This record gives sequence, C-alpha cells and structure tokens, in this order.
Amino acid sequence: MSQRSERVVHWFRSDLRLRDNRALAAAAGRARELVLLYVLDDRLLRSSPPRARYLLAILERLARELAERGQRLVVERGDARVLVPRRLREWRAERITWGRDPSPYALRRDAAVRRAADALGVAVEEHDDRAVCEPGALRTKSGGAFRVYTPFRNAWWARFESDPPALARLPRLAPPLAEAQGLALPDAAALGVAGDATALPPA
Repeated sequence: MSQRSERVVHWFRSDLRLRDNRALAAAAGRARELVLLYVLDDRLLRSSPPRARYLLAILERLARELAERGQRLVVERGDARVLVPRRLREWRAERITWGRDPSPYALRRDAAVRRAADALGVAVEEHDDRAVCEPGALRTKSGGAFRVYTPFRNAWWARFESDPPALARLPRLAPPLAEAQGLALPDAAALGVAGDATALPPA
C-alpha cells in the first residue's frame, strides 16, 4: 500500500509531544486521514492530583500545537480497552499506532486493544520510544539480565555509541477525520483536582 493512503489513528499515551515521536511519525507518514486520540483513564487520574493537573496542562499545550498544524486532539474518557476498539470500528480505521509502554498495567491494556484491533482487521504498529534502550534490550554475554550497575552502564554506552538513536522527523500531518470529534478537554474541577495547590513546572 502506498504512502499516505490509509485512515490512521495515533493513540497518544505518555508520548505527549510532536517532536521525536516515532509512532506519531509513522502514523503521519501513512495517513490520508489522521485521528490523534488521547484517552483519559480514571484509574491513572486518581493516582495523584498533581499528576492529573500536570497532564491537563500538557494536553492543553498539545491541543494548541496540533491546532496550529490544522489538526485536533480527540479526547475520550474511560477504559481504553473498550473505547479504543469501539472508535476504531466507528471510524473505520485501517491502522493504529502507539508507543510501547513496558509497565504491567499498560502491557495488559495494550494486549487487549491489539486483540480487538486484530479482530477488526486493523493493523497495529507499536514503536519503542520511551528510552534509548528499552527494558530487556541489553543482556549479559550469557544472555541474562544485568545484576551489577557498572557492566550495565558500559553496555548501555557501547550500544549508544554504536547505534545512536536518530530523532524521528514528523511529516506533514494529514487532515483530521471529520466524524472523530471526542470530548472537550475537562478542567481540573471536572477531574476533582482543582483544590490541589502543588507547584508544577511548565507543561
């Protein structure tokens, strides 16, 4: 299939940036129509009021940056295992991209979404994008996990020097899918964290 010929969904998670985002770059390079999705997960929002406030500030900035490029951030709220497959079906998506998250909760969530996408005939692309060397990528000469820091550090530097990661360039963003609207981005009061006064860095 040729470039820029698919209806693609990029699912933002912790990769809330346009610069150097491998999964987003892959989506942009294939899409004739592009949906940029973020799912507000109540389980994660409840974990920390400062975290929820900071997340909202980052999402607001990301939404502004996308609007400047003629795109929009589609926000949903709920269980991604249910919402993402439902939207893939409703939007008749052909492909979904996301950045791989090695946390146990994310691995379970992503496996469920992948199974549902496979059943719908939607291609799934996962990209390593959280670290220079993803968890498990570096092994000892015997193939096991490192137990001592210095050999791990040396292996990390050797990998970095022999194969330095290249910045992912973002192609032009395809136009948004008209029927993919989503919710208005909630404010801190709507998430129940308006009373938090923790000083936060700029988003």
